[in-house]
Amino acid sequence: MVISRALTHVRNEPAPSVSLRNLDGQPIDTASWSGKVVVLDFFSTWCAPCVAEMPQLQAARDHLRSRPDVVFLVVANDSGGDKPEIVRAFAAKRGIRLPFAWDPGSVVHKAFGFTGLPALVVLDRTGRIRMTHEGYNAADVNFREDLERFAAGL
Repeated sequence: MVISRALTHVRNEPAPSVSLRNLDGQPIDTASWSGKVVVLDFFSTWCAPCVAEMPQLQAARDHLRSRPDVVFLVVANDSGGDKPEIVRAFAAKRGIRLPFAWDPGSVVHKAFGFTGLPALVVLDRTGRIRMTHEGYNAADVNFREDLERFAAGL
């Protein structure tokens, strides 16, 4: 078994109710996710695996760009001293075009049962958790393709 696969769990369970804001503090309309596949990636700028994973997420989003029914959102938090302006500067410096959300106190991260970073959850069109994945291993050469295939197939 590939170690990274041990961190992936296919599920079919209700997602917690979440409330997120963008980096400007405006509420994100999670009701607009109805009927869409949602990929949430929990992230911090100081987390080396999070930073290493980011190009793979961007490439997956770019590959699925023609699919408006698949939503990607990177969820940052205030752990390690991150602040919205630090996350904005990080994204700008690296040319990251993914949308970001802010999760102060890691409330949403914890609601999904995660303890580490990065942590990824895929919600199906009905809002159910279909997959979770904790950690990132650059040796998993199929990470992006597996994520694209899974999200596109829901």
